[in-house]
Amino acid sequence: MSRRRVPPVDLMSKSTPAKIHKDGKSHPLRIVSPSHSVPGRRPKTFDFRVLDKFGPLGNQIAVAFIEFNSAEPYVSASGRAVALRSFFGSVVNAKVDRSVELQSLTQNQWRAFASGWFLEIKARKEITDVTRNNYLYDCGTFFEYLSRKRLVPLFSWPSSVPNVKNKHRPSVAHATITDASAKEIAAWPKQDQADWKKLQSLATSSSAKTDQGRSDLIRNIVRRHAEREIREAWYLYQHTRSIIDRNTTFDFESYCEEFETDSGNGITRKYGWQRELILLPNALVYIDRKFGGVLPGMDDDPHFLKFIYKEFGKASMKGRFHLEYDSVTPLLTLVLMDRRKMNVSSPLSMLSTDLGQIAGGDYQAKWTKRRANNRRLKDDMPTGSRRALSRESTDEITAAQALLVIDELSKPLRPHAVPGAENSLCLVRTVRRRVAAWRPLPSVLNKKWHEFRLRSGVLSKLEFTQSQYRPTGAIEVFRETGDITKVAEELGQKDLRVTARYIQGLEAEAVDAANTRPVQDALIIAAANVSGRPTSDFGISDERKWEILNAAHSAGFFGYNLSGSSDEAEGKVSLFEKILSGVKLFLFETKEVAAEIIAFRQHILDNGEAIRGTPRYEELWLPIALMCSHIIDSMSPKVVKDASKLLLDRPIRYGPVT
Repeated sequence: MSRRRVPPVDLMSKSTPAKIHKDGKSHPLRIVSPSHSVPGRRPKTFDFRVLDKFGPLGNQIAVAFIEFNSAEPYVSASGRAVALRSFFGSVVNAKVDRSVELQSLTQNQWRAFASGWFLEIKARKEITDVTRNNYLYDCGTFFEYLSRKRLVPLFSWPSSVPNVKNKHRPSVAHATITDASAKEIAAWPKQDQADWKKLQSLATSSSAKTDQGRSDLIRNIVRRHAEREIREAWYLYQHTRSIIDRNTTFDFESYCEEFETDSGNGITRKYGWQRELILLPNALVYIDRKFGGVLPGMDDDPHFLKFIYKEFGKASMKGRFHLEYDSVTPLLTLVLMDRRKMNVSSPLSMLSTDLGQIAGGDYQAKWTKRRANNRRLKDDMPTGSRRALSRESTDEITAAQALLVIDELSKPLRPHAVPGAENSLCLVRTVRRRVAAWRPLPSVLNKKWHEFRLRSGVLSKLEFTQSQYRPTGAIEVFRETGDITKVAEELGQKDLRVTARYIQGLEAEAVDAANTRPVQDALIIAAANVSGRPTSDFGISDERKWEILNAAHSAGFFGYNLSGSSDEAEGKVSLFEKILSGVKLFLFETKEVAAEIIAFRQHILDNGEAIRGTPRYEELWLPIALMCSHIIDSMSPKVVKDASKLLLDRPIRYGPVT
């Protein structure tokens, strides 16, 4: 099931009472929300016709929905509305005794309805487990709010679907390549033609080295086209400001006094008003002085706008005065490519005060990460070359410079921003009204990214999104260091389990684990570290130890952090207890890794018969076998089942148990 697109919203505005309208069959219960609406456009409404069955309680719930969402900045209410309509519709359909009023439902009745509803959506194949859990969370948090308002009793919701994982986003190295005709290729710049040949040659093989080559090539292509468009946009803006500053012949005040009369219905112009504005420098000064340096929308001054579009062309006027969707797209692209801590929403959440200069002339960016409980993150960024933004420069434009350009081009729009967005770092305007500027909408940015690729030669034949730069960076850091903690630091993540999900299924499955056999030796090293004994006691030299760990990291197995110590164990404990209490493992839960562990555990049990009862077996092999069992039990049943099938096709054999 496709989710509804998020509408233009502004939840930073002050709470305004919602209104209920009943007007015909299409919307028996239509809730208008001023705080979700955009000035100059049709008011945003939420269709809660299903709540009409709840009588007066339905009206109260609908208004509470608007209030609940308006209290949380930046949160999209549309997704929650879909989840709640689904639940309330299920309640209405499941109510057997039609004489029972819904507002009088008991705690147990609500709980039964919630359980039945969740079973219904789990049975719908078009809804993923991630979406099901999102539905459950959205409904649960809203009903907690309703219970605090004493509209419904407090009741427990069913448990979420366990072991749910989002679909892995591939790196840009795995971008889909579509065919290109000879005519299309001939129309590209020469550099694009050369890059296309390189890309075709790299597409014939698959290895870590080849993937890195494709990734580097694609990013270089993106950077080249993004920098070209950024320099053109910056030049146009600066050139426009220069024309305005140098124009001393156009007397703006005298012109307005002679040709214009402001009234409540807009500007009335006298015959001959177009004569002086036929000159581009005069038209630019007029826009700067009359409209505050912001191109008016069609609802502001349609006669003037039609005139300048006719005289100078719409394309030639676009981007001269402030940030536009077309100009913000390459700027955000560079930021996301260079700063791995940021995702698409990071720069959009920044305020103008969140970008500042620090020691050494570098810059620091701060932003709010909403998915991490609104945690504040920061990133220090080099300034870069002073001439990087000049039209003919070949120096790289840094992320700091891109953010500074965004800040500068947004300044004219801030006085015209919707309430709550006045201090946003990044602003764009509507095409209808000059006075409505807001943060760029992700849905529109996705469309503009597609358009950017289509006009960028070889990029038009590569299908990937801006969101794929972040997992690309995660994979590259992991391949370079083999250290999941460094990946987490690079991405600004506190929970290593989140970091593991970025590279799980991307790196681990790309390496043939059967050729590296890291499990046995890596588990022995883990046991040695936790027990405080040197690895030489286990027959592994220090030199060999690092070879084993590098092999384990490269195989995608044992992206672990051996931070356990003897202090973490309770009293005098056995080696096995130390392993379980002290070793903190972060495993890539794939069928290949599970197969490794299952095979090694069975290998110990089958081949350790001869030495059972000996200190060696009791202190080393048995604890490791039990550790393997502990790890397998923590994995999802599906992964274990798939691993067992894999072992039937590709048996794994280890050395003797001694």
